[in-house]
Amino acid sequence: QFDENFFKMPKEEALKMYRRRIDNYLGKDCIPYDHIADLHDLGYLPLEIKALTEGSLVPMRVPVFTIKNTKPEFFWLTNMLETLMSVILWKPCTSATTAFHYLKTFTKYADETVGDDHSFIPWQGHDFSFRGMSGIEDAAMSSAAHLLSFLGTDTIPAIDFLEQKKVVVITSSLLKPNRSEMRFKISYTIKKSATAASVITTKTSEGTVEKIFSINALEKLS
Repeated sequence: QFDENFFKMPKEEALKMYRRRIDNYLGKDCIPYDHIADLHDLGYLPLEIKALTEGSLVPMRVPVFTIKNTKPEFFWLTNMLETLMSVILWKPCTSATTAFHYLKTFTKYADETVGDDHSFIPWQGHDFSFRGMSGIEDAAMSSAAHLLSFLGTDTIPAIDFLEQKKVVVITSSLLKPNRSEMRFKISYTIKKSATAASVITTKTSEGTVEKIFSINALEKLS
């Protein structure tokens, strides 16, 4: 998006759009715009981003990703990008984490009550959240994260989302994992990916704290 909507735009057009918005927001000429012009001249985001493997369960206080500017004069980019990443990632991370712990709870009590037959668990956490979301894209991403632990959903766009991301292949009636890209078990979360993601911390019923981040696929749990 930065490439198409900023760097490939004529410099004066990009600066005009930015100046108009900030002047209206903070007051005319309240801040200089040299930093935006300099970034456009540079032609890329001078940032180094490192992230843990998606789907990792990590202890508290372990950073799941870091953002570092590689040119000191663009120090302001790190916080800006963190905001943009967080607004996209927090909802699916929350949904994935919530569903994961529901799955653990369902599995625990299934073991205690019905034994080895876990065939009902993938449908036990059916997703009816579509009407409560803030738009179709929001619903698709949230439910896609939920589907990392379950198979049932009334949010059909989430199935399309997962298929487009090559997380699943669609069969006659069920979502099945793309086995060429991931390992599968009835307890499942997320595949490995190079993209950065955020983190949610949840205390389990056993009193331990785990973190999960990502929305992209399935990976065997430890």
